[in-house]
Amino acid sequence: MKLSLAALALMAVSVITTPVQAQDNAPQSLSFSGHDWRIADDNASVSTYRGREALTFAGRAWLDTADFENFVAEFDVMFEPAGFFGVGFRVQDDRNFEDIYLRNAYPGTVDALQYMPIINGVSGWQIYTDARYNSAPEFEAGQWVRVRLVVIGDTADVYIDDEPVLHIPDLQRDPASGYFSLRATESSAARFADFSIREAGPSDAIAGRYTPFDREGMPDHLFVETLPDTLITHFTVSSVFEENRFANALRLPGDAIDRLSWQTLEIETNGIANLARLAGRTSEANTVMVRTRIHAEATGLHELRFGYSDRVRLYLNGDFLYAANNGWQSRDWDFYGRVGLFDSVGLPLRAGENELVAVVSETFGGWAFMADLPDRTGLTID
Repeated sequence: MKLSLAALALMAVSVITTPVQAQDNAPQSLSFSGHDWRIADDNASVSTYRGREALTFAGRAWLDTADFENFVAEFDVMFEPAGFFGVGFRVQDDRNFEDIYLRNAYPGTVDALQYMPIINGVSGWQIYTDARYNSAPEFEAGQWVRVRLVVIGDTADVYIDDEPVLHIPDLQRDPASGYFSLRATESSAARFADFSIREAGPSDAIAGRYTPFDREGMPDHLFVETLPDTLITHFTVSSVFEENRFANALRLPGDAIDRLSWQTLEIETNGIANLARLAGRTSEANTVMVRTRIHAEATGLHELRFGYSDRVRLYLNGDFLYAANNGWQSRDWDFYGRVGLFDSVGLPLRAGENELVAVVSETFGGWAFMADLPDRTGLTID
């Protein structure tokens, strides 16, 4: 039975939170392919399967002894037609690393393969959705599939059965050496075999080529060249606080902003501010304020186009303007909650300085805000 992406994303929650679990549970160490792997799964095992030594587990298997910045990693994997499998690399700690994974139920579709960074324990699959980070390879459940990952500098290539299936031109974390992980959801029943990893040598190179998914019928936001040049390029972002602090506020208390600390955050190359870059979140403290100041030469109404994840409340000069929920499954069972310029609101700007504040809360999949003022006539952004 083919599962929806929404159903698979539910399976992924346990995988995305594995870094925290790995710290809370007592992990075991298993020897596989000549390496000792740290695995917080009591049911993890190494056994002979179809004549091969195979590692089976749910969650993440961490190779702490790896220390690679530029490398080539290869392995075979066999999986069921559900769930996820993938790799984490350049791991700085269990909450900060690069991540590539395949959704087993979606071969040949735009949802088949995705890259994202994990930053401060927060995944970003709702943020990195354009054609640079996703591809549509074919692969077959129930058969051994060979995966090869080449990482050099700020770029990476992914191969399946020796075919290039994804080229990532700009890895979102700074290049750094780090350890490695394999990943599998419990539903995928993935088995890994014949793993190897080595330093990239003079003969290794980034091919930079693959067959991307067909643009016909795809929304424009999947293609970075469609970004408007009127995007707001940076924000000031507050320290983290509990979501219910301003849950029903029709006006921001005057002292609310003063009690918070603030940092400047630039948008990503896809136009989105990844709020996790400044801080992690907990179930109690999962909300920040995202602020920008707009100087208007005259009083007037201006359209603001914006995107966010997961939930937002917009305030202009302290007054409530808009609230909505864009979280995964928040609108229907198959709603992804991907971030793009899908919403708009009228800003009643007054002559002089105006302060726009977005109160943004995160649960799962990406903590983000982006904004565009299509008509900048008479406006200056601080």
